[in-house]
Amino acid sequence: MWLIFAILTAILWGVSIALLKRSYTSLTPIMGVLIGAVCGLVTLLPFGLINQGKLVFWPVIPVATVAAATYVFYYYVLEKDKAALIATVQSTYALFTVILAITFLRESITLPAQIGIALIIAGLLFLSIGNPKKIRNIKPGAWLWWGLLAAVLAGSGDFLAKTMVSGFNSYTYMIAFVVGQVIVALVLLLFDRKHLMPLKANRDTFYLIASELTLFIGYLLFYLAFKDGLASIVTPITGAYGVVTLFLALVWLKEKVTKFQILGAIITISGVILVGSV
Repeated sequence: MWLIFAILTAILWGVSIALLKRSYTSLTPIMGVLIGAVCGLVTLLPFGLINQGKLVFWPVIPVATVAAATYVFYYYVLEKDKAALIATVQSTYALFTVILAITFLRESITLPAQIGIALIIAGLLFLSIGNPKKIRNIKPGAWLWWGLLAAVLAGSGDFLAKTMVSGFNSYTYMIAFVVGQVIVALVLLLFDRKHLMPLKANRDTFYLIASELTLFIGYLLFYLAFKDGLASIVTPITGAYGVVTLFLALVWLKEKVTKFQILGAIITISGVILVGSV
């Protein structure tokens, strides 16, 4: 079942990003975090409680809060210059989860799975780059370090989630993650209140809320996948959400897709199939 949960997570996260693009809303990071916290309260929290998850303070809530903060950091990184390049580097986050899982959790993966993971990460890079001609003359700068930091933090967040799910259970971690998300949101309210913006009752707001709901339902399945699946395999598979976003961008959003991105999608799907067949 973990493989099904992981694939469904990738699909939901891909839909979430497409919905966010469709909203055409200038979303500030603080608004995304606040809406996400509310969505967590109506999705992860009830599901965790219904399945007898427990509110465990130490070490689950502190770890979940740190994990939530690592994910939130990505919102703020994308406000930097060269956001597209930062997103490209950040797409390698699964690699850091794999390294941490193998090093500290002693996860052992077969050679075919290793090849599949490599294909997924390579495919995601192709998807993010889009057109290699545009980056040939780009010089490394601050954007590279921001992207690497975002990748390390996101990869670490997944690693931390896996350790807590393994040590306790998925449902207990869901509850803790919601608490962590709320804590992060409250802290940001103290330091980033000037970027609060009113939500209007229109189609853009609907797509925005739908995006966050889809994201958190994806989190729910993600933590269920971690219950039996290896972090070094689950994270790369869920990271394939870029393929879903690419498909929706082409079919629904009517965006232009390059041959390089199509190749990246094929490589990523091949990697997922290879990992899933192990």
